[in-house]
Amino acid sequence: MTSPKQLVVVLAAIAWTACNGSGGKDAGLDAALNDGAGDSETCATPLAGTAPFSAHLKASGTLFSPYRNSPRPVGLDLDIYFADGRVAGAPVLLAMPVQYAVPALQVGAQIALAADLSATGLTVEGGLGVLVNGTLLPADDGMSAAVTANLSLGTDVADDATGVLKFCPTGPGPAPSLAVRPLSSASTLLAPTSTVLLNPTTPIDATARTKIKLYAGDTEVPVTVVIGTALESSPLLLTATAAFPPEAALRLDTTAVTDILGRPVPSSGSLQPLTTTATVSDLTFATAPTGAVATTGSSQVTDGNLVLGNTGNSGGFNALLALGSVAPATQARLRVGVTCTVAGSPATGPSALVTRASLVGAVGASVAVPLACGSPQDVTVPLPASTGKIWLSVVSEPPPQHPQFLPYPLSNSVQIDEIVFE
Repeated sequence: MTSPKQLVVVLAAIAWTACNGSGGKDAGLDAALNDGAGDSETCATPLAGTAPFSAHLKASGTLFSPYRNSPRPVGLDLDIYFADGRVAGAPVLLAMPVQYAVPALQVGAQIALAADLSATGLTVEGGLGVLVNGTLLPADDGMSAAVTANLSLGTDVADDATGVLKFCPTGPGPAPSLAVRPLSSASTLLAPTSTVLLNPTTPIDATARTKIKLYAGDTEVPVTVVIGTALESSPLLLTATAAFPPEAALRLDTTAVTDILGRPVPSSGSLQPLTTTATVSDLTFATAPTGAVATTGSSQVTDGNLVLGNTGNSGGFNALLALGSVAPATQARLRVGVTCTVAGSPATGPSALVTRASLVGAVGASVAVPLACGSPQDVTVPLPASTGKIWLSVVSEPPPQHPQFLPYPLSNSVQIDEIVFE
């Protein structure tokens, strides 16, 4: 055997180790799985219990890489959940944490246990091309699974490997928790129209997700929680039905939320609002609005335009502009444009526009400001209901990208030439 070349990819609870070697390809995955390949040895620890429980499953073995024409030693971790215990007719599912393109918990479909406590068709997709299609073995044994894995991260070649692995329990599954942060950046600072990323450690069903609450002070803010779509992950995303009240302290409340095992789900992380210290005094932006703009990205005045953009390779940013009290005006005319770029080159069209803007009132009422890629153009919108000040909320949320796509390929910057209240 030639000197090994090792590639280690750490993917939350998933760890792959791959090396060059020689050997032949195993029989087809379906045939191997049906013939019981990979399950010749009974797991040392039984996978049993009549009460709700979870278990951490681990497998190690060999997948075959057609590209390298060689076996690839691998290790894989995931979790299995028995919401009503391992009893006939009860549901069972798999879950796997991923990091790309954003942190998320991938959850497979529920399957009913057969009379012999087996289950077929247990599937889950992990990050970076990991696919598990498992058969839970009878009695209290573990799981045999057909596995496909993309081992090409860090290389410039295709390297999909397949095979059958035996998964055995090594202990309980993770404790429940719910980490929170804005989707558009690693910063915890929110604009009123930001999307919040929720990353649970254990599965939370649709009914329980409706019990996630958000408060501004003591006032509940109506929110929606959905399963979002992102490259190789499906995060939980929370948005305000209208907008978060600008500059108000926010608190996530999960006291009524339980995971599929019925356990309380505490939240971790904080959500802090962007705050300003002044209001804009020059709405033509001949001078910088010192203290009136807060952003997780960059802010500068160039040629009489206020330019809001991102910093580094993140591609995303949250920004807030305090416009002050504008009574008795009933509408606003904004001269605004967006510079859209892909891989540093100008771009146009809906797919390149990843930024949105809204005028927001003091209690969270909002009115969207139409944006388009190109030079500043006049748009007129009615003012939102407000008991005082008005803010402009600007959020840029590019679709998450594969970590090999650096520098970040898609970004927008917003140019505001002037704002007139009428």
